[in-house]
Amino acid sequence: MVKEDVLRLLDESGIGLPDYYRWRSRSGCFFCFFQRKYEWVMLAEEHPDLFAEAVRYEQEHSDGRTYTWTQGETLMELQKRKSEIITDHQRALAKEQKGEKTKSLAQVLETVLDAQDEALPCFACQL
Repeated sequence: MVKEDVLRLLDESGIGLPDYYRWRSRSGCFFCFFQRKYEWVMLAEEHPDLFAEAVRYEQEHSDGRTYTWTQGETLMELQKRKSEIITDHQRALAKEQKGEKTKSLAQVLETVLDAQDEALPCFACQL
């Protein structure tokens, strides 16, 4: 059984999907550090009180520690890039709907190899 099967079963049974799946890729706690940046943006839109609480967790450390929910930026910094994040998300959705797959570096480089070189780039480039 794959995700599509579960979605179909929920739909056919009349249960349907929870409303938060409009903007979330998974269920669980709203402070999940596996959330995508778009999901943090939407948490701020849909549940500003919970987003504010998450921001407080980043800021309030009596011992001076720094903590962020997302790699490389705070939630407040992330919010400043809200438009960019939404645009990137919409672009990724459009690409997914077209069935375009992300290519590995090796696949991209196949087209630039010399005609005489029939080997793919090294294994590390295929990751």
